[in-house]
Amino acid sequence: MARRRRAGGGSQAAGGYRYRSKTELALEAIGQALAWGLPPLPVLADAAYGNDVSFRQALRERQLKYAVQVEPTMDALIGMGSAGNRCPYTDQRCWHVCH
Repeated sequence: MARRRRAGGGSQAAGGYRYRSKTELALEAIGQALAWGLPPLPVLADAAYGNDVSFRQALRERQLKYAVQVEPTMDALIGMGSAGNRCPYTDQRCWHVCH
């Protein structure tokens, strides 16, 4: 990030490209696949995506089924339960599933 600022990039990368996070790129790719008419298959993702609440929310807004890994310290919905359920395995990663 500091290197980007020194280069005068801010949130704009060299060549005029705007920086996008992994989750932004993933949502863009999912949106493109849906725009092409591909079937809305379930989305599977590791904790790098699953820990991002906005990523999971965007999948729900698109009415996509998903199973994403979340860190055990993460508050998440378990199945279609209520928020605040902790992963029962404190030494392992857990999965957040929306169906």
